[in-house]
Amino acid sequence: MPVSEKNDFVPVVKPAFLPWQKPFIDQLKDLQKQNRLPHAILLSLPGGEDNLGFIWYLSMSLLCQQGENNQPCGECSSCQLMLANTYPDFKLMGLEYDEKNKK
Repeated sequence: MPVSEKNDFVPVVKPAFLPWQKPFIDQLKDLQKQNRLPHAILLSLPGGEDNLGFIWYLSMSLLCQQGENNQPCGECSSCQLMLANTYPDFKLMGLEYDEKNKK
């Protein structure tokens, strides 16, 4: 997944997902429509930057105000804030890897 630039130590990523991730997105969108979405979502994904695109896509899908078919529009204020990596309530967290200590 190409990282376009850095902003506050968090890379700005092009949102994307793989076909087998769509059922998970649809399930969360269904929970959102039923007002049963949890206040926080913790994802444990295999390592690699490819996951950042999925995380961004999932977040934008849930935060988008105008999207259709469980897809973010990319135009509303929520999508624009996510694309600029400035959405105030989105916090991407991860483990730091120390190359020297291999931890």
